[in-house]
Amino acid sequence: MKTVIPFLFAVVSILNINQTAKADELPPMGSNDERIAMQAAISARNEFLRALLKRDYIDLARAGMDQAVKDLTQQLREQNDAESADAILNQWGDDGGISQFEMAFSMNVGADLGDHAPLIQWLEVKLVKLEEKYGALISKLPIIKTIRTVNFALPVVFTPASKKWSLAGQDNRIEYRKHFIPFANLITYYGSLYACNLIAAKSQQPQLKKLCKKAASKLEFVMGRYLAPKLSDFIYKVANRKKVAEPAFNRDQLRYTQGDDLSYDIRGLKMN
Repeated sequence: MKTVIPFLFAVVSILNINQTAKADELPPMGSNDERIAMQAAISARNEFLRALLKRDYIDLARAGMDQAVKDLTQQLREQNDAESADAILNQWGDDGGISQFEMAFSMNVGADLGDHAPLIQWLEVKLVKLEEKYGALISKLPIIKTIRTVNFALPVVFTPASKKWSLAGQDNRIEYRKHFIPFANLITYYGSLYACNLIAAKSQQPQLKKLCKKAASKLEFVMGRYLAPKLSDFIYKVANRKKVAEPAFNRDQLRYTQGDDLSYDIRGLKMN
């Protein structure tokens, strides 16, 4: 019988984190450190936007995957499965995923991998082994779903003009979106979370990390709903040599431009 009980608790706690969090569990509002932390999260999102417009985002993708893999292994440790965590980290390496991405590209990932092959093949094998160990329930964990989705999406995201994944007789701009948006969501979440947590650590106010997770989730939602579709179409059309104007985003689409915007929204308050 597969051991699924530890992950049952993990699933419940992760899926319900936003529903169970209460406003009074957050640190008091108004500190300068909070404002700086929220602004750092927004700045990380904006940096990613600029990288996408320049079509220079491979390193950010690598950093995002690195954070996601470390998040997964941390959750495995919290469920008393250090063996699986160590196995993943040992193969991933301690260089932030640089060697993994270099290996993928040295194997001509853009030319050889199609729509149904992951960028990091051994990582998908590890996820399958976790399912065999604990049962299919863990595939519903957000971190598992995120890593798996993005791992399969990246070969397409990196090759918007490739015929290897294109579908005959279909609008492949839409197909590209299906891969690009999950990728953009992951980088936005982990990039903004890392930047925000860095300020929380420097300010010696670890309670700010509660706000950082919420801020990262807010920015991820905005990316997926308002920004990523336009960015995806832009990148796809440029790669396929179609005339297209660089997308511009107004305040309504960006939603958050100042740290206070995020703080107020997280707390369910309205700006004066």
